[in-house]
Amino acid sequence: GSELRRPLVEPTGAIIFGKVLYGGVKRFRLLGAKKRRVGEQTAIKATRKDDVPCWILFGGSDRKYECLDMGSAAVLEISVLPKGMKTSSILESGNGRMMYHVGFCLVGR
Repeated sequence: GSELRRPLVEPTGAIIFGKVLYGGVKRFRLLGAKKRRVGEQTAIKATRKDDVPCWILFGGSDRKYECLDMGSAAVLEISVLPKGMKTSSILESGNGRMMYHVGFCLVGR
């Protein structure tokens, strides 16, 4: 399946709450200079009745989602930052040109 073009990252100290709204995704962190995958988990919501648990991640390292080969998927993320901490706009990347991080993330196949 396809994955996000750029990794998502929040500053150290942030807490990220996530939930699959539909479809299936693999979520993982990217660590080290070679950006190896760690902590890979799969979440699948094939029908409305499926109850997929939420997850909590801590900011600091890059994270990505990869769509499973079963169609599109939607992931909702809510990021909580400590008081006084700032992050880039949800509509801009670091260079201000590209939208790369929104609360509602669609990953297509």
